[in-house]
Amino acid sequence: MNQSSLHLKAHRWHKRFGLALAVVTIMWGLSGIAHPIMSRIKPMAQAQQPLLPLDLKQLSAVSRTLAAVPFADDALLLNRHTDTPVVAMKTGDQWQYFDASTGNAIPDVHQSYLASIGATYTGLPQTKVSSISTVFEFNYDYPSVNRYLPAYKIQFDDDINTSVYLDVQSLQLASVSNDYKSFYTKWFSHLHSWDFIPNETVRYGLMLLVTLTLFLSALLGVYITLHRWRRGLLHKGSKSRRAHRYIGLFVCFAALAFSFSGGFHALNKLVGTNGASQNKQLQEASPIKPQDYIQLWQQFIAQTPTTDIQQIQLISVHNQPVLQLHHLTEAAPRHGNHQHGAGKKLIRGNVSYFPHEVAVDGQLASTQALYLQSLLSNVRHKEVIKNVRLQPHFNHEYGFIDKKLPTFRVETETNTYFFDPTAQSLSKTVSNQQLLESMSFSVLHKASFLDGLGRDIRDIVIGLFVLGIIIITLLGVSVNSRPKPPRSKGKS
Repeated sequence: MNQSSLHLKAHRWHKRFGLALAVVTIMWGLSGIAHPIMSRIKPMAQAQQPLLPLDLKQLSAVSRTLAAVPFADDALLLNRHTDTPVVAMKTGDQWQYFDASTGNAIPDVHQSYLASIGATYTGLPQTKVSSISTVFEFNYDYPSVNRYLPAYKIQFDDDINTSVYLDVQSLQLASVSNDYKSFYTKWFSHLHSWDFIPNETVRYGLMLLVTLTLFLSALLGVYITLHRWRRGLLHKGSKSRRAHRYIGLFVCFAALAFSFSGGFHALNKLVGTNGASQNKQLQEASPIKPQDYIQLWQQFIAQTPTTDIQQIQLISVHNQPVLQLHHLTEAAPRHGNHQHGAGKKLIRGNVSYFPHEVAVDGQLASTQALYLQSLLSNVRHKEVIKNVRLQPHFNHEYGFIDKKLPTFRVETETNTYFFDPTAQSLSKTVSNQQLLESMSFSVLHKASFLDGLGRDIRDIVIGLFVLGIIIITLLGVSVNSRPKPPRSKGKS
């Protein structure tokens, strides 16, 4: 096949691909441009719940409280909107609260506390709360990107149906929503994620086929333009054709990056390696006997704990009582993780255990190592931990979309796992292929390499490239929809 024939075939298929997928390209482009715009006008938390350390001087009645409750599915020492810390005991779906300084039960505090949190996040009066319910599955008002299930839904009685969603376990904010956000989420899900196709295999299979075709079309476009340039014909043709070529050269790498990363993302969704195990509850937690923790608590208080502890959780490690301690640390602002505001702020940045070691077959072993190995064994029984580190921040491997912090990053020979120590759940699994896809999507689709320029500049740059792709698509449709003028004899 000579070069002229190859050029004609490339032009023919570039034209066919472009015309066939013009509507999809414009649909993806418009929804892609709208995404950063909508992220700036969506409802945001009006204030944050302050993270305060426990006042250890006000925990004098903890032992008495532990002795009064025979069984509990979960037990925490933490601050609520009361004047003193509380001991929170969960049995089934019900929470009981006790004043940590007196041991007295605090009636009806859970619902009022949820309403208080909702009012803080929305800036609306607490009296506007119309209902509090538990959500067990995702929907357009609370899509899967929020990760947390089950979640409390705090509904407000206002003109736009404002609602707040909180993780049931940690009461961390999952989402603030209203009618406008629900509408946009549904619109974006249909145009960009194709949720109108209910069968996921069909949906991601079609997306993979379309992105592959778009990638080939962009490659053919680059080849055709370079071929014309080498022959000195780049500046020939109508204004529309020249504009199509010039803008195409400007956005060709963006078109290749978007289509490749989008296709890789669809492939991972198709084969089930992306997100299949996210936020998986590892097992039903066995009830604990709070009385078994009284002696341990007294030993803990006697050794003068640090003053940076924000929350204490009663857990069992190798059938032995253990206190899981969440510490507060100062965090500096970081690029690319969607943190808001300037200056340092307190985060739950460290987790420790008391005692640090527990006895196993007559030998002392690290409490943290045993705890994480038990969580891992519920996922992959035969895998052995190779490396462990605490994950207090988001990065390309464990991004803002994964929500939960802090987590433990547990690395084995084959996979990397992120465990939520408080919920005792698997937050995310990252295989080598998934890590590659995650980096591809972050760098090529979301241009994370521009994060250092600031979120606004990054989104403007992405928007300009996407707008360029829409323009060359419209120009391509325009020039190829016109009747082709007859060619004079003797001209090639």
